[in-house]
Amino acid sequence: SQTVPKDYAGDVVIMYGDNPGIDSQTLRDLMSFRRGQRASNGSRFAATILTGSRSAINSRSTSGYGRTIRNPVGEVVDIVEKKQTDRMEDDAVWQSPSGVSLSKAELDEVDEFNSGI
Repeated sequence: SQTVPKDYAGDVVIMYGDNPGIDSQTLRDLMSFRRGQRASNGSRFAATILTGSRSAINSRSTSGYGRTIRNPVGEVVDIVEKKQTDRMEDDAVWQSPSGVSLSKAELDEVDEFNSGI
């Protein structure tokens, strides 16, 4: 395992090893976005999450990936992994700590996912 030195002030990118479709231009765009947001928002801007859209990649099954959950203003409030929804009863309701509530069926229909693009 590797650790970042205490005096390191740069960005760190953490990625899954099985992300086909992520190319160097996507990563450059991600870092450009991050730097712009950090410049605008300062230390309030702690993390950047790259997500994908199931509807944008019809050729690949994304049913097994976690769903990115956003609040009404578009902020990411949670990532619900597929194994969590698989364990839910059909009539169960999932609720984030920030108050967003979704049924199992609604979670299954979330288009935005957190890996595998």
